[in-house]
Amino acid sequence: MRLTSPTTSNLWSMPLAMLLSVVGMVSGCTSEAPEPRPFSIIFISVDTLRSDRLGAYGYAKAKTPSIDQFAKEGALFENMYCDVPWTTASMTSVMTGLYSTEHGLQAPWLKLPDAQLTVAEIFRERGYRTGAVIGIFSLDAAYGLDQGFDYYDDDFSLPAIVHPDQPADKHIDLEVTEDLQAYARLAEAKVYNDAYKKDSDVTDSALAWLGDNKNESFFLWAHYFGPHERLMFGKDLADNRIRIIADYDRELTDADTEIGRLLDGIDSLGLRENTLVILSADHGQTLGERGAIGHGRDLLEPEVRIPLIVRYPSRVEAGLRVPQVVRSVDLLPTFLDYAQIDDRDLADRFPGRSVRALIEGEETAERLAYMDLHVVMPTLMDDDEGEHFFGAVHYQALRKGKWKLVTGDLRAPCTKGGGEVEWTMLGLDPKGREGAVSLPDEECPQHGFTSLFDVSQNGPRLAGEGKDVRSSHPEIAESLSKTLEELAANKGQADRFELTPDQERRLKSLGYLQDE
Repeated sequence: MRLTSPTTSNLWSMPLAMLLSVVGMVSGCTSEAPEPRPFSIIFISVDTLRSDRLGAYGYAKAKTPSIDQFAKEGALFENMYCDVPWTTASMTSVMTGLYSTEHGLQAPWLKLPDAQLTVAEIFRERGYRTGAVIGIFSLDAAYGLDQGFDYYDDDFSLPAIVHPDQPADKHIDLEVTEDLQAYARLAEAKVYNDAYKKDSDVTDSALAWLGDNKNESFFLWAHYFGPHERLMFGKDLADNRIRIIADYDRELTDADTEIGRLLDGIDSLGLRENTLVILSADHGQTLGERGAIGHGRDLLEPEVRIPLIVRYPSRVEAGLRVPQVVRSVDLLPTFLDYAQIDDRDLADRFPGRSVRALIEGEETAERLAYMDLHVVMPTLMDDDEGEHFFGAVHYQALRKGKWKLVTGDLRAPCTKGGGEVEWTMLGLDPKGREGAVSLPDEECPQHGFTSLFDVSQNGPRLAGEGKDVRSSHPEIAESLSKTLEELAANKGQADRFELTPDQERRLKSLGYLQDE
């Protein structure tokens, strides 16, 4: 936990306030209305939260009463996308207002450069108190996301992988370094020891910070571990898969309870009326689709479709549903818009746009959702000719209206052919490469695929993306492909992320890449 500036104490206790109220009534004096709290923002993010697992989004089996009630009090966005489906990169996109291809965090061993501007820095420069309570080590201060926060609670106590013969009793100081072996050792130790905190601890810490800062304008970020998968060491893939899918809704219900407690605390502190509260997620979660579990492996709907709910009493219509596509990069401009920070130089920095105009019915223009993902661990890819490949893959996707274009380009080192492959919790079983032929590095990028999907929904379930309709809608696929190329060209490093020879060597030494 990092605390860089002192907190303020509450000036009035509840018993004294009640006493003064009673005295006023007995004496017949008319008490003045309490001063309104200064405008503030609370951003709640939940790890691995798919929008289609919330009651507010139509899930019949949902037990998420707190979030569902919250949605009734604000505006719900039906088509919200993250730009990259893994935590560090996705939340960096929110905190900087930039796509991952612009802020540069496209691999897990990278950190946010100090030169990047964050939303916390913007608000702190304008006199806001800034606090963050983080529930998972993927957002540890070591990754640079603490920039601009007065208070950054990144203390963790629970392992993400439970080892029956190894006590999880160590605190690991994470260091993000270009030495991939050193980083991997620390990250692995972190996973087995102190990878996350209980959602109840997130709420406790957030409420304590709010109590100390309720009389100031503030920006608070609370990130819950939520339904993120927990692994049992020694259990085979099938056992872990069944348990993770079965536990998802239950763990989401537990997170919902804690989010409800935070929302109740906001009310108890008198913060409801003048506080913008936004709830979203870092990314979604694959739950058995295509035989896989997890996230960070593709850009299909289960991993990139997330919820977005905005509440600001008397300013945001309660119960509103917004069908237009919106993106994670729209959140920072939304924070600034409601805070009335009208700075043209700032606005020009960000590719996103505030969602306020959509809420108020002043915008009808179509927004494009751009996504980019580098999978550096070996993965399976079939190209447009149906050939079977295995290696690192660069995925890109574009959502426009009901259409979604997804592309994949193979990266070196790669192999062609081979037997059946098997998913593991960390990727694909390398044994599945038996019989494969190693290709020269320069040939790998020549192989890829382009798929077109209709992702409009018939009911609450996410579109399955099981049928590629590119051949029946070639003109749409061509148009979206050109738009995607233009977007990628304008997003900085979209086509320039490559493993250096040293990084490739170290990944091989860690088992993520293999020589033939």
